[in-house]
Formats: sequence, C-alpha cells, structure tokens
Amino acid sequence: MTDRAHEEEPRPEDSLFGEEGLCDRQLSLPFADAEPPKPLCTVVKADGTVEPFDRARIVAALTGCGGPGGPIDRPAAEGMANAVALFLQKTLAGGSATTDQVDDAVERVLIHMGHVTEALAFTRDRERRARMRRLREGDLRAVLREIREARAPEEPGGFDWAAVRVRDSQGGMRPWDRARIAGALVRETGLDRATADLVAVTVEEHVARAGITAPTTSLLRELAGAALVEQGLGEARERQQRLGVPLYDTARMLRGQTPETMHGTPDTTARVLAKALKREYALTEVFSQDTVAAHLFGDIHLHHLEEVDRLYSARLDLAPFLRGGLRVRGAVLAPPPESPDALLSQWLRRHALLEPLFCESLCWDGYNLSAAPFLAGRGDAELEQFARMVVYEFAHHALTRPDAGPAARLCAHWTPGPAAALREAVAPGGNPGGEPYDLHVLTAQRAAGAVFSVLAEAAADMPLPEPGAEILLRAADFDGPSALEMLAPLGALMEAGGAAEARFDRGADEGPRVVAQRVSVNLPRAALVAEDGLPGLLRHLDGALAAAARAHAEKRRFVEELLVAGARGPLGLLAGGDAPPLRAEDLVFETALEGLRECLDLLSDDLAARERMAAEILARAGHTCRDQARRGNLRLALVGGAGGDVGRRFAALDAAAHPAPMAALQHRRPDMETPEYSPGVSLGDASSAGTPDRETALHAFLEDACIRRETPPGTALPLLAALARDTHCLAVRP
Repeated sequence: MTDRAHEEEPRPEDSLFGEEGLCDRQLSLPFADAEPPKPLCTVVKADGTVEPFDRARIVAALTGCGGPGGPIDRPAAEGMANAVALFLQKTLAGGSATTDQVDDAVERVLIHMGHVTEALAFTRDRERRARMRRLREGDLRAVLREIREARAPEEPGGFDWAAVRVRDSQGGMRPWDRARIAGALVRETGLDRATADLVAVTVEEHVARAGITAPTTSLLRELAGAALVEQGLGEARERQQRLGVPLYDTARMLRGQTPETMHGTPDTTARVLAKALKREYALTEVFSQDTVAAHLFGDIHLHHLEEVDRLYSARLDLAPFLRGGLRVRGAVLAPPPESPDALLSQWLRRHALLEPLFCESLCWDGYNLSAAPFLAGRGDAELEQFARMVVYEFAHHALTRPDAGPAARLCAHWTPGPAAALREAVAPGGNPGGEPYDLHVLTAQRAAGAVFSVLAEAAADMPLPEPGAEILLRAADFDGPSALEMLAPLGALMEAGGAAEARFDRGADEGPRVVAQRVSVNLPRAALVAEDGLPGLLRHLDGALAAAARAHAEKRRFVEELLVAGARGPLGLLAGGDAPPLRAEDLVFETALEGLRECLDLLSDDLAARERMAAEILARAGHTCRDQARRGNLRLALVGGAGGDVGRRFAALDAAAHPAPMAALQHRRPDMETPEYSPGVSLGDASSAGTPDRETALHAFLEDACIRRETPPGTALPLLAALARDTHCLAVRP
C-alpha cells in the first residue's frame, strides 16, 4: 500500500455491498492542494536523539489500541499508519517530526476515521508511557503532582473552564456547561439523570485532558458516544448517534466527483446529500438490525432506502378532481373541469402534486373511461389532438423535472369492469352525467387508440421517456370482427418496441391501489445455501420471507406516523382532503421474488423436475405470505420481481460469497457477461421452449407478474389474444 493509497478514486466493485459503502466513514483530513510532499525520514525523541521514521512502530501501537469491537486488525492499522505518515509529510514539508507530533497525528487519524474509542485508548496509553518516562527520569515533582491529583480528583487540575467556548452547528458560541450534556443525554437516549451525569463527567475529563478550548457539539457527541460504549451502554449510543455524511464523501459530491452528482447543479448535490441522510436514517431508525443485516447480506433487498419517507407506487383514477376540482389541503385551486383542455390542465397539476409522494411509479388507471364524457361527439382529429397534448405534456414534465421521479404511466381500460360499467359517469363541471360508463366505451376506446398511435409514432422515431402505456384487457375484448382492428394501434406500439404493457383482468379488486413498499427476495441464495436440495431451500425461503414481512411491518409503523398528521403531514395530499383519506390498513406491501430461473439452474437440469420444483417454490411462498399477512394484519402481495439493479446486486453478492457455483452458473449462461439474475419468475426461452405456457402457469401463485416476449410485426395482437384466454398470465410487455 503506498502513501497515496487513500487518495485513489474508490471503485464500486471494491465494496462487497456495492452502493452501501458510499457514505461509510473515511479519512477526510484537511490537506491543501500542493506539490507532492517530501518523505518523512527522521523522528526526534523526547531526549533529543534522532531516529529514522519507522511505520512499523505506528502499526504496532495501533494494533494495541483495543476498542469495543476488539483491537484494530493489521491491514487497517497499516492503512492508518500510511495516513499518519502522509499527514506528517504534508504538514511538516519534509522536516523532522517529534514524538509528540507523531502521537498527535495518530490521534487525529483515529478520530477522523471514526475510531473515537480507539483514539481514547491510544491517548491513555500515551499518558501511561509519559508517566513511565518521567519516573525513569526521576521527575519527582511530576510524581508528586500526580499523587495530589489522584487524592483530589474533583479539582480541575489547572484547566481554565471559563475560557472554553462550545461551538454549535449554527456557528453560535456558548460557555462550557456540563449539565447541558447530561440533559441532552437524558432527552435523546432515555438515560436516568445519574447515569447521564456520569457520562457527562467522562466527556469533561476527556476535554480537559486534551486541552480543548473550542470544542464543537459534533466532537462532544462523539466523545459522549465513546463514553457510552465504554460503560456498556450500546443501546443508548445507538439512540444518541448523529446522522451525517463524512467530509470526504461530501467534498466529492459537491465537486461532482460521484456518479450521482456528475454534470449536476448545486440542487443536484443538495438532493444527493439529503438522500444519503435519509438512507442512513432508514438503516438506523426505521428498520431493525436483523432486517438491515438481511438486506446488506443479500437475502432480501429493501427498495428505495434513500426515499424511505415516500410510498412505493400507486394506481389512482381521475374521479376525485373531476367531481370536486383541484384542491390542495382544503384550498380550491380550480373548479371541476368543463372541457378537455381544463381536464388535461388539472390532471397534470394533480400529477405534479402527487408525484413527490412516490418513488417508483404513479399510474392513472382507466384514464380513457374518465375522459370519455369530455370527448363525447368529438371527431378523430380532435381526439388525436387531445392524445398528442396528453403524451407530450407528460413527456415535457418528465424532461424538465429536477430529478428522476416516479414514472408516469397511463393505463387504459379497453372495456369497463362489472363494477365500473354501471357506475354513473362524471360529466363536465363535476355533475353526474346520468349515463353509465358502459355507454362511453366506444369513445374511451378511440381515445386510448389515439394515445397508442401517438406513442407508436414517437417510438419509431425517438422514444419518449414518459409516459409509459398500459392497457387492461379481458378475454371478451377480442371477440367480434372489429376487435383486432380497434386494437391495431396497441399492436403497432408493442411491435415498435414502445414502453407498453398489456395487463389482463383476472378478477382482482378494482379501484385505487397504493403500495407502501416493495421488498425483493433472493431465490438463488436459497438454493446456494441449501444443503439438502429443495427441503433446505424452502426452509431458507421461509426465513427470507419472514425477514421481508418484518421489514414491511417496520415500514408500516413508520408510514403510520406520517399519516397520523393528516393534511399537515408530509403525506397530507393523501392523508387528508376531499377524497377518502388514505389509511394505513389500505396500504399494500409487495414481496417480490427474483431469480427463479437461476434458482432452478442450481437445483436441477431435468425439465420435468424444474417445473415441479418451480410450482412447489411459488406455492410455498404464497402460503407463507398469506400466513404472515394474517399474523401481522398486513396486506401482503406476492409479486414477480423486475430484475435490473436488484438482480445484479443479488448476483454480485452471491458471486462473492459462493464463487464456485456462481462461476458454473455463469458458464452455462454464455449470454450473461456479468453476474445478473433473471427478473422475477421469468424462465427464459431455453426453459419455456419458446411458449408462454410454462411461465404463465406460475402467475397463478402471484398477484402481479409480467412476462416479456418479442413481438415481430404482425405477432403482437395474436399473442395478446392467446394470453388473454390463458387464464393465468397477468401481464406481458415487449
């Protein structure tokens, strides 16, 4: 390891947990930009003799500094010794160092790298060595002074407390007051006053011993944390700790040296830093240690930790503001729309207001049915104009928003469900139209077709980032001679590779659906750790599903605290307003299964055995989720995962922990350049022999899942017609 090792750019692959290491404690000493320092060659000892500088002595001293987690290991000690040498080189500009300067540098490095307890141990050892040196030198006055201090421990020992000024995070200065430390400990940790006073006295002793006259509240908090650990009060230490981003990481973010802030603006760095704090809060306060461990080691994946105060996704309809106008926290911003233009304007504003509450997707369900009364009697040109305005307004909003928010999706209902067909349509002006939605089906289909045509036109030229298109289909929608002709724009969109998804109505409940959280489960991990095949896999799967359910219960408790504030809280647009307020019992919590294909690859090569095991795995997962939902009074939904970053993270963690089987798995998958698991319950063409039957049969165990199929020209609509009659398939996308 070289002297400049800590200045190298960190690589994501250097961390076992990928992104988890972004805001770990790292060395952040205040070095100024300068020429490379001259090497440190000599050290002047206390008696005036000069010796060559030896890093090995620093390593030996550091490995002897024991903290609550044991002594510092040798690799870490060597890295710190290099940091000490570099610090001395830069501060002394090539001059000789005294032993006190070396010791000061060691303490500084320990504190900056988060080893406060070890720094205190090193300081005590330094003082012991100083006392022994004075005794050997026959300094009788120093010995007598120590005896007097030992007999009168309450005496300040000459330290001038009146000169101490504490600097808070706002830049204010105040005189030293030990009682404030004790009071903060009682307030933040729940300690009794006597114990808090004892900890405060320990902090005061450390400040006096170090001769610090201008401590910051951050330093006092660190010293208090170290004192709590020393006295066996680890739980109080966890409640007392402060969230923050190390100076090293903050400096790189502000300078655009991280992937998240590169080519960004000051607003970008502000959002990235805020997300880092939220992520740390989620891992520290919202979720338990067991849940966090399951996430970090890759049994499960907690989605969007950096947005823990948001909900995951939602399917909403336009009815609330069509009836009552656009309202925000009781204030009426606009009356109910009376024209298509007013409808679109309020729709976009409603979307922009709700968008910050979600982190994954915000889908407007049955938008074409809701808009049909406003478009009744309009010609094809007017419908096309309305469709273009819808598509390009949503696309413009996606391109101009400050960060990557939830994806906007438009889900058309080709025909209304049994409950919606007879419901009275909302007419322009918010008044009941006196007609059921069943009478507006043709207009709704024409509007949806116009939107699909605009999206297909864009996909053939330059695909738009948003909105994504969805359609809810039923088997009966393909009956009749004109059905395929009406659905032709949808087929063109799918065959052009547009962001389209066809969903199939399997009797699920209609109406709004708000998902609070998604937790993914690593299926290949269960196969890797199972020693007795499928039985062991199922046992491990039960544990992973239990961890996911525990995470959902913990997230629900946190969201309940946000919802209880009603319209005044951060989720006030959903928790209070004209529409029925969102309640915690209405929230859905999704448990997603990832990597079924690789899980089966690790178990067997026999096709019949794989089909049997796949059905057994999903049946067991469904049974376990239902049992956990009943016990925890949660609305748990077992769904298929989406792969992507989650599949890559799971695969990378498993490759590090189980290199041999993962190497064999990758060898049989030549298409997989780097470890990555297949999304959800996808079996791939090799397992499904090019037909959807085997894969869609697994959808019977899930509440939501999607298969992916290529759609060459002329194949999209026949595929949709076949899948609509499949009775198992839940969704398909190109």
